[in-house]
Amino acid sequence: MGIPDLHIPDLYTIAVASAAIAMLVRHVAAGTRHVVVLRRNPEPEFRAAWFAARLRKQALTFFVTPILALTLTGTWGQAFHPAMASAMLTPTITALTGLTRADLADFLNIPLLIQLGVMIVVIELIPLLLRSRRVIGLGNFAALRPRTPRELPPALVLAIGAGVGEELMFRGFLPAVLLTLGLPPQAAFLIPLAGFAAGHVYQGPVGVLATGFAGAMLTSIYLLSGNLFVAMACHATIDIVGLVLRPAVGMILARILRAR
Repeated sequence: MGIPDLHIPDLYTIAVASAAIAMLVRHVAAGTRHVVVLRRNPEPEFRAAWFAARLRKQALTFFVTPILALTLTGTWGQAFHPAMASAMLTPTITALTGLTRADLADFLNIPLLIQLGVMIVVIELIPLLLRSRRVIGLGNFAALRPRTPRELPPALVLAIGAGVGEELMFRGFLPAVLLTLGLPPQAAFLIPLAGFAAGHVYQGPVGVLATGFAGAMLTSIYLLSGNLFVAMACHATIDIVGLVLRPAVGMILARILRAR
């Protein structure tokens, strides 16, 4: 087999993608260490400083980096509206998940939102009634949950930023640039999906698996809708529920139970 014939534009695209991936790897490695430190330092002042620093690093890695990379590689259109990949992979997604494009219209509706609200209250109420400090959930991310009302606003910004920025990187830029380099559509989406799951290694093995499943569903939603904004909205909603709504409900319920 001969060496692949790489033209100058290909080498340029590879260089831009490599720089973006290097920034991402650095962010994940540093973030894992920082979460370990956060678990050991429960002081409010330290946590406030941690959230502020995390927001700055999130902006650099998941906004500045993919925006520059999309601009330099000219892949904005393919990232936000993957028409060709959507057409090619939709039959596979439907066969594996049973979801169709028509199902997306019913994805968020009032009965589902009511069920979600009831589920949040029940999940937060059980540990309080059992007088347990453990948080019900998949993955070890309890240290990231706000513990006081003061931490809710930065957590909200962090949740929205993660929802928008991670989709921009993992469902937008990376698949688009891999498709540009000639990878098959399946590989172009599975490789970033694996990176997305691995990027949450700080949550432990269960958290990585849960994140991988969520990422697969977000990838399916992205390709079925053919619109990155839909995936961003779904991802941000998931993170807001986990990082803001659940802790806020838990704080309210704890206050009610203490007052009785």
